[in-house]
Amino acid sequence: MLPRKFWVLAAAWLWSTTAVAKTGVVVRLVVGEEKVAEPVVVHLTAGDEVIDVSLLDDGETPDVIADDNQFSGSTMIDGDDFDISLTMGDEKLDVGTISLPDDGTPRDLVITKGDGVLTVDTSAAGNANGPAGGEAASAGSAPAGGSPASGASPGGGLGLPDASSETLPGGGLSSPPSGGRLAGRSPNVTFPEAASSSLTNNQLILIGLGIVLIAALVFLWRRTGSAPAASQTLPSGVRMLPQPGPLGDITPALCDGLSVWSVPETERGAFLEPLLATLARHYRVLVVAPQRLDIPLVRGGPVYHSTSTRPIHVGDTAEALLGHLNGHLVVLILTDCTDDLLKDHADLLPPEASVIALQSGVSESNFPLVQIGQQGSHWRLTHAGNQTLISVKGGALSPLSASYTEAPTQEHAAS
Repeated sequence: MLPRKFWVLAAAWLWSTTAVAKTGVVVRLVVGEEKVAEPVVVHLTAGDEVIDVSLLDDGETPDVIADDNQFSGSTMIDGDDFDISLTMGDEKLDVGTISLPDDGTPRDLVITKGDGVLTVDTSAAGNANGPAGGEAASAGSAPAGGSPASGASPGGGLGLPDASSETLPGGGLSSPPSGGRLAGRSPNVTFPEAASSSLTNNQLILIGLGIVLIAALVFLWRRTGSAPAASQTLPSGVRMLPQPGPLGDITPALCDGLSVWSVPETERGAFLEPLLATLARHYRVLVVAPQRLDIPLVRGGPVYHSTSTRPIHVGDTAEALLGHLNGHLVVLILTDCTDDLLKDHADLLPPEASVIALQSGVSESNFPLVQIGQQGSHWRLTHAGNQTLISVKGGALSPLSASYTEAPTQEHAAS
């Protein structure tokens, strides 16, 4: 039915929306004048997933200046926390751990190597003045946060000028360029637009609440149901009379909703065949029972068998049958159910369908209850304090003429 399909499509859409929320990262390695063995690869590890970023010093994007001992590379990542390691030729070093905010903002990740110490800083792309939301980590003797080792210069322990100033020909420092970055090292990488256009958490929450609200409205509409289509098209002053019970007034009327018919487990198989034959004479019948249960073959109907007993599946099947059947549809449930499960059946089945639940050993129920027991060659039905003997004629149930409130006399039983 519509609610189930709606939920499946909504879940698939939300999954596809959140799956593209990746972050672009530019990775740089600064080594000063130290000779570096190549290839240079940075490994970002999150759980079982490892992202390898090859770094080059060739002046091609994202690198800026060739052969300046600053190696650069870029990648897309999906996650927050990463363990970082560095491979230079045959040497592999552990750098540390970083934690990035999950906001989709492109990041700069700068690894500095000098005097045997590795430090790593993270910041939002375009901000070289310090971490911007990301938690920097370090390895070796460098303190946490990516600060250089004690006694090192502000340029990462390599005698480089601070990122907030630029060296003038006379040896002094000028005021920082626009944006606080070193001249010639401005960001030059454009990441796919999908990474920056992914929905924010607040937007996803609002969309999710909207889906829940729509699904709730659809469910309530399905649960309250509507009058049968035939009654909606009748002329003014004309009404459709309710149908009596399958065996007349001695059984609950089909228009009164779900009713429970209780029969001892040892007698249910013997009662099922004449009951099904009686229903198939006047109605289309949908039998709900597991595959292992043998359904007797009877004339009339037609009779359909649903091996799926879940209420939502039964409702789907009944709705599909009503779409191309003429005549009344009776759903006969042969699986033992609690009252709560029967209520689910009643709520999810179309209002045009009548429901009989043939249960075993039920003594009380919130639904109209018919007690059935075998008495000789007849069946004894008890409903609303009245008892009636039922005989089997021509394979179907046929009530005897008498209805009584106490045990039948020998004359009634013989008839």
